[in-house]
Amino acid sequence: MNKTFEQALEFVLLRGDRCVDNIENLPGEEFMGINRFFHPEWIGWYVIDQRKDNIHGTSMLALSESDRALQNLVRNFYYEKYWKALYADTMPEQLAITMFDSAVVHGCNMAIRFMQEAMNNFIGWKKLEEDGILRKNSRDMLSKILERDENYLKMLVFEILRIRAEYCDEIYCSNKHGRNCYRKRISDLKTKIHNMFKKDFFLMNMEKRTAHHSGFQS
Repeated sequence: MNKTFEQALEFVLLRGDRCVDNIENLPGEEFMGINRFFHPEWIGWYVIDQRKDNIHGTSMLALSESDRALQNLVRNFYYEKYWKALYADTMPEQLAITMFDSAVVHGCNMAIRFMQEAMNNFIGWKKLEEDGILRKNSRDMLSKILERDENYLKMLVFEILRIRAEYCDEIYCSNKHGRNCYRKRISDLKTKIHNMFKKDFFLMNMEKRTAHHSGFQS
């Protein structure tokens, strides 16, 4: 697990109000965004049940803040189910974080569909099948886009977020709370990604200035 994954996970866990598809019908116990109904196989539930039996009245918040073993199980869950499934380690950090949050909220399949639609929009016609499967043709097109300068990466990331926002508005057209929840999350993610691009631009310019200054001195 690397620094970019830790940034992405921090963003997900700090969002507070839960935003997932079918939010109105979300049953079951939940711990740090992991729902027991949808993920009953997660080993963390066994640990949680033992903790609750041994310490009566222990709250989920208390467990999440104090139990290092549970925190590691949470990190492993998000890493294996979303980060690794998206091959996010092979992506630039801005794209990786965008895709990771999209997958946590909508599932890996839908997150990849967002990216496939965004890449199709780049070329002006539907060359890729938008099926949510990261086949060789999708990977090759992504590589070609990322081989270009950073502006192409920036356009791709914000196009994915635009498509995601439209999707969220469609599924929550009659639910004001759900729509506002999605919009705030996407707005927060846009701000984070924008600041990451600004930081990269600043560091790149600093490196150029340092190289130029060193060359001048020599």
